[in-house]
Amino acid sequence: QAEPQVARPSRRSRGRAAARVAEPQLAWPSRKNLPNWFNDMLKRVTQLVLWTETLDRPRCLWLPGLFSPSAYLTAILQTTGRMTGWALDKMTTETHITTISEPQGPSLVKTQPENGVYVHGLTMEGATFDIKNNVVVESTPKILFTPLPVLFVTVNHFAAQRKVVREMFGPQGPYEAPTYKYSVRGDGYPGNPDIKNFFFFVQLKCTMEKPPLHWGLRGLALFSISGN
Repeated sequence: QAEPQVARPSRRSRGRAAARVAEPQLAWPSRKNLPNWFNDMLKRVTQLVLWTETLDRPRCLWLPGLFSPSAYLTAILQTTGRMTGWALDKMTTETHITTISEPQGPSLVKTQPENGVYVHGLTMEGATFDIKNNVVVESTPKILFTPLPVLFVTVNHFAAQRKVVREMFGPQGPYEAPTYKYSVRGDGYPGNPDIKNFFFFVQLKCTMEKPPLHWGLRGLALFSISGN
């Protein structure tokens, strides 16, 4: 009797299967291929293990290692609200770019701030940040993504924040860079709008020659989880 013929997958379909990450119900959504996703998972585990061993807040948190960065930022608002008595709807996040750059930068953070947190791991698309002059500048040709320096995130009252913005950024104000959890733009994750993608704005200082409108037209954005 002749052996039955079994349909074999093509080389292309085998390649797609090899690079496919776990199903959404078994793992967090990701646009990375399998090797990069696995390295990302190891970094997440390392951060969580160190965090749970000491139960101390990390001096500089790797933001992409969180399943819900927006929940962490909400916790900062709640902590400040308990300290000051401010209502949650009267507070907003305030961001400051530090002079500490990746990749060795996070290890240079030795103490925790009294109000706020240091975070790192954000990636910038559409521009790069000049640490020396503390302004956004054009990207180097052929380099699409650049790491953002360590970011200090704190909380302020809306009324006080308006004054801080005028003092820090002048009459033109900052560029409010939208920050996304995944390497796609938009409020929801493609194919599953219930998964929230956008989670906050980062304030970036601009030059007078290239004001915030320029970077808005450039499509400058930040990502907590970059592509491969």
